Amino acid sequence: MTFACVDVGPLYGPEYVKRLWSGLKRHSSCRDIICFTDHPDEFVGFGPGFTAYDISAFMAIPPPPSGVPARWGCINLFAPIDGVDRLLYTDLDNVIIDDIDPLIGYAKDKPLVTIREWGAAWTTMAAGVMAIECNTALTEAIWNDYATHGPAYNEYLFQGFCQRSLERHGLFDQGEFWRSAFRNPLARYTADGFAYR
Repeated sequence: MTFACVDVGPLYGPEYVKRLWSGLKRHSSCRDIICFTDHPDEFVGFGPGFTAYDISAFMAIPPPPSGVPARWGCINLFAPIDGVDRLLYTDLDNVIIDDIDPLIGYAKDKPLVTIREWGAAWTTMAAGVMAIECNTALTEAIWNDYATHGPAYNEYLFQGFCQRSLERHGLFDQGEFWRSAFRNPLARYTADGFAYR
């Protein structure tokens, strides 16, 4: 399992990535992290265990145009990726405050595991924390739908686009949810008023 984050656009920046990586090293046996980004030069010197993927170098499809929420950068998690079997992803506004190895262990043999959208129906996925098996029919379905329907960015939120894509291809039942099974090892800057130290 490889830990992943996405830093696209000006909303967060390298300091959030560094904090996330610091929490990962404190609360997981996983030490390596990859960051999908459109500004890889800002991550030079982060050191061993850190890899910045320049999305402009390997994306066959243009990134979302100006004005589209940066969360659409997460579509890169479903791209064909060489040398990576599985990704554990979290949003950059999350902070790792407890052991995440149980999440990794639970997801190690599943195509897709996500959290549920808070307050939403039982079957509504959220994209803030995901474990993804790379280069499968599931990731291919989402990536190809993005290639086909990419201009309709405002049709759905990112997670809604992913869910509808899986439903369209009869793959949604391959996914599972974490939220009811584990104590949450993450806090959010915005929702939890968490002051990072």
